[in-house]
Amino acid sequence: MIVFVNLSQKNTEATRQKVTAKQKIIERLEPTLGTIPMLEFIDDDTVTSDSLFEQQFYNQSEKSVPLYSNELADYRLFIEGSDSVVMSSDLLQENQMFYQTLFQNKISPQRIVFSGTTPAIKMALAGDEKPYALCLKKDRLPELLSLSEETLINSMPSELLTDPLFEDVPMVFIYDINGNGYVIHHEEIFQVLCNDETIKQVNHEGMVCGLAAGLSNEDNSTEEIIKQAIICSVAARDCEDIVFDEHFFVDKITVVKLA
Repeated sequence: MIVFVNLSQKNTEATRQKVTAKQKIIERLEPTLGTIPMLEFIDDDTVTSDSLFEQQFYNQSEKSVPLYSNELADYRLFIEGSDSVVMSSDLLQENQMFYQTLFQNKISPQRIVFSGTTPAIKMALAGDEKPYALCLKKDRLPELLSLSEETLINSMPSELLTDPLFEDVPMVFIYDINGNGYVIHHEEIFQVLCNDETIKQVNHEGMVCGLAAGLSNEDNSTEEIIKQAIICSVAARDCEDIVFDEHFFVDKITVVKLA
């Protein structure tokens, strides 16, 4: 089981719109991954809301709805029993301990897959506690690693994946819009190739959720984890006129160990 925790600074209308958009994406993944509970965790002590139990009790819909809280106890309760946690972060205040507290309160052997804005990623990686995995679009690298486009083009995958920013993060997956990319997992480097034209315009939230789903089974190989991520990134696209068959894509994705 995986859960989705979205981190925001304040509970504003813009925040709720983002949550609604992500919830729609998560609903597209239900045929593949099942229900994914979602918590909007807010770094703002002025926000009050009903307890998680009350929010669930008042939900008259058959579908799971996003829950809201700013209480650490609710966060612990929400992630309890899950195998992996997707953690997505918008720009928060420069509060390194906010991230450290969330990482420290995971329940072993839970694995946190982290994604967010560039400042949020840098802040989250600045402390001793790290997420288990990072999932990044390739076009984020120039800003994240302070590299020029020319330097990025001329860099070896191993140089990017072992950048000091990623130190002590067991898994880093960098991919492009068509799902191709590179991954480092427990110091082993792999190339990821998608060999079908239908794998394009992949969805980032789907990729992150798929990565978490793959990691939720400790017996999965790196190849199986990455294939799960890419399959979910395709399933999460807004293509209602296409019948999605995850088995079709398994042989279209190649994960090759480089080092």
